[in-house]
Amino acid sequence: MKVEHFGPIVAAEVEFRPLTVFVGPNDAGKSCLAALLYSLHRNAAWSGVPAGRVAGPDALPFAAPAGELPDALARGVRDWLTGAGRPSPLPADLEAALRAAAEERLARAVGHELRRCFSAPDLSDLNRWSSSAPTVIEWEASPSVPGASSLSLEISRDSVSASIGNLASASPDDHRVWRRSLMIAEKENEEAEARYLAAEVTKSVVGNGFAPLLRPAHYLPAERIGLVRQHRTLVANLIRAALTGVLRAGSRSGPTLPGIAADFLERIVAMRPGVAMRPGAENDGNAVVVAELERDLLGGRIEVRPNPVGYPEFTYRPDAPWSPEIPLTRASATVSGLAPLALYLQGPVRPGDLLIIEEPEAHLHPEKQVALARLFARMIRSGIRLVITTHSDWLLEQVANLVRLAALPEDRKVDLRDAEFALRAEEVGVWLFREKKRPRGSTVEEIDVDPESGVYPADYEEVAEALYNQNAEIYNRSQEAARLTPAGAEHTA
Repeated sequence: MKVEHFGPIVAAEVEFRPLTVFVGPNDAGKSCLAALLYSLHRNAAWSGVPAGRVAGPDALPFAAPAGELPDALARGVRDWLTGAGRPSPLPADLEAALRAAAEERLARAVGHELRRCFSAPDLSDLNRWSSSAPTVIEWEASPSVPGASSLSLEISRDSVSASIGNLASASPDDHRVWRRSLMIAEKENEEAEARYLAAEVTKSVVGNGFAPLLRPAHYLPAERIGLVRQHRTLVANLIRAALTGVLRAGSRSGPTLPGIAADFLERIVAMRPGVAMRPGAENDGNAVVVAELERDLLGGRIEVRPNPVGYPEFTYRPDAPWSPEIPLTRASATVSGLAPLALYLQGPVRPGDLLIIEEPEAHLHPEKQVALARLFARMIRSGIRLVITTHSDWLLEQVANLVRLAALPEDRKVDLRDAEFALRAEEVGVWLFREKKRPRGSTVEEIDVDPESGVYPADYEEVAEALYNQNAEIYNRSQEAARLTPAGAEHTA
């Protein structure tokens, strides 16, 4: 993904890997870029094509929203489907019409999602430093993805324009189903069926080119601890305030949350008893990850309890014998911060999904931060893709160790700690956000493990060196003061 003039970012070009790490100073755009990726994943729903979609043997169900696509496009699809008995390439004029309709719909969807996720009524607010240069966002799937397409977005003032790369070919199975649907449609419904099929063709030839974006994305925001602890009160107050505003002012508007926080809160409120993993559960593929999280980081289990009002109650049961359950509202910040990760791994997150976590190290002792890096390696092995933002030197050093472990010959890994968590260099991408004065804003560059120090050069060493130098200067001056003070003399303020 390439980005120009988005939030505090002047320029960025990031290749997302199974584990992608954003590091750098505060307010440099790490969360901004992560939220942008999340927005694009959420907008993949515009195509209506679920990942791994396979056409069935029966006709598609009839459901044609009137006016969704231009009539000319519907006529072009009808002529294409009735013209040949076997799939033929899309005519140039039909392909152009499909592309134009898809780009127009995508631009509207992206604009809506960006306003929602960033709480930005005006999209020009997302361009922090440049009032003249437009925001440019380019996304391209890996060349290894069959039929991959590309996407270019431009935000100028408060409007979005979209440009889509190559269109995928329609599969023979889809073509057969579409053709049959049109053939068996009743005469009076033929036009409506053609409009519906035009939408289906658009979804297929456009959506199939964006397969990576069709995978679900999940976001654990930095404020997750407060949202989990106070979810009942927060939701109740939002509903009460919204209803009061409607009754008093006759307005349908009410208090809102930023889209990412609202999505997270919606997931939490929807949790129900039984989310905890059990043998044979549908998502048992995450069982090893959850067991490791509970053992090495939580030291206990997160449970969901029924509540007569309908809100879930979250509790924590330590592993210590005879330990009572503790309401999550009274658990430590460490437990509250990791509880959402445990719940998500037992609930909505599946292999192949994208999970974005802001500051996963929050409230964790350095030893636990190192254990968290191992857990991330386990999640990557289970098929989950991760994007994290972090300020943790401990976590980043452990990731570097795991990458260096993978480079060792197999016979040199024997009996070496953490060898089972080794990550290949191509599975990990660490991106450093740097603040610039000219041009004002931040840029993003990939950093690799330094061959001499064995760590990622993420500017943490500059802070450590400055602290060391300050410590040495204080020590030298204290020694000098001791030499100059007469023996037995008292120090006075």
